[in-house]
Amino acid sequence: MRGAKNADNRIRVQRMLAGRCREDDLKRLMLSLRQRSYGCQIVKDIADLIAHEDERDQGLIVDTISQMYFCFKLFYESRNQKFDVGRLPNYFENCVYAAIQNAPSSLLKKNTGFKRGAAYRTAKSACLKFNTNADGTIDASDCTAEERRLLLGVAGVIVVRPVYDGAKLFKQVTEVLTKNKLLHVGEASDFGQVSACLSLMALSLLNRANIVMPDDSIAELSCGFSSDADGQTLEVNASWPADGKLANLRFSVCIFQTNLYAGDHCEPDLLAAAQYSNDIPGNPGSWSEPIEVGEDWKLRLMTV
Repeated sequence: MRGAKNADNRIRVQRMLAGRCREDDLKRLMLSLRQRSYGCQIVKDIADLIAHEDERDQGLIVDTISQMYFCFKLFYESRNQKFDVGRLPNYFENCVYAAIQNAPSSLLKKNTGFKRGAAYRTAKSACLKFNTNADGTIDASDCTAEERRLLLGVAGVIVVRPVYDGAKLFKQVTEVLTKNKLLHVGEASDFGQVSACLSLMALSLLNRANIVMPDDSIAELSCGFSSDADGQTLEVNASWPADGKLANLRFSVCIFQTNLYAGDHCEPDLLAAAQYSNDIPGNPGSWSEPIEVGEDWKLRLMTV
């Protein structure tokens, strides 16, 4: 990153180091890192969202939610049935790789006998032997016994994890700023005060965003808060409708998690507008209304 824009962004970083973090500065800084993210997917994802706040059809969030879509679909379509290796659903490969990527090492080893690296290699070998039946289903009959053990061992495994969290977002932004020479050696500790601001900006951006699903349906993102022993922490969830016989059901997963307490980082009118799960105060809550970050770095309802 060179030239006048680089100097402008360095000034923005210096303002943040001095405790004067502005949302506009943060957004402009993220946009400048969009094509210079050094492979840090979270940084690019948030920067892309700033640039295009409408429907998302690519990126880390889209890829992860699509994985969950296929895993849930396999789960409810195959419940109470044994898998027939000669007639697997045409999206089965997606579920295999999602399970290997997300399953805890102990669960993966228990279900398949494989460690993660060996599981990836075996899955790749197995998927190359898939044949397509006339009805579009997958025939895995040519797979070895070892490969079948892996395929059936991960089939139906659903592990839901947030796509990222506030700590990972801050870590990647810090790394990218350092690589772009916008954050200098010795400044990282002072830059820590920006962590909450980054998360709050991301929460407001993700709220009400739409994700295009593999079947062209829409997953809706909503900002809200969890409810646990530690209090109500802010997060973003994705929800989408099931199809077929379960069309009246909606799936919901957390995609962005923070350690920020709603009571500390939300205006009273926003807290009052929360819609609680099953209409029971104390349960997890969310907002269907547009929200924004105020000058005091608190989330609030967007009003005229």
